[in-house]
This record gives sequence, structure tokens and C-alpha cells, in this order.
Amino acid sequence: MKQGKVGEESGYEEKYIGALEHRKHTPTLTAMIEISRALKVSPMETLTRVLDLMPKFAHLEHTASTSHRDTP
Repeated sequence: MKQGKVGEESGYEEKYIGALEHRKHTPTLTAMIEISRALKVSPMETLTRVLDLMPKFAHLEHTASTSHRDTP
């Protein structure tokens, strides 16, 4: 599904959906639920997938938090 359609279905701007996809923002729980519903996926399934993937992508979180410290 295209970002514009996800935004339309979930009530969020296409720009916000794109920022989530590119890891520029972290969604709130409410946003995760609404976006899951727009994608016709159970919010519980989305959360389960995220929890399963977290260890695999932990190094990205460390890199992101380190780069934010360098910003004045």
C-alpha cells in the first residue's frame, strides 16, 4: 500500500508515514494502532512483529541515539 493511502486510511499525513518508514520518527501507540488498522493488520500482530524484530535491529537504535548526542 502506498504511503498516501496509508495516511488517508489512518488519518495521518503522508509525510508522517514516510518519516516513520525512514525511521525519522517513532510512532505513538495510538499511531501504531491506527496504521495497523489501515493496513488491515491486527495491532497485536504488529506489536508482536516489532518485539520479535527488536533484537535484530538493536544496533540501529544505538547508532541513532549516539548520533543525536552529537547534535547541538
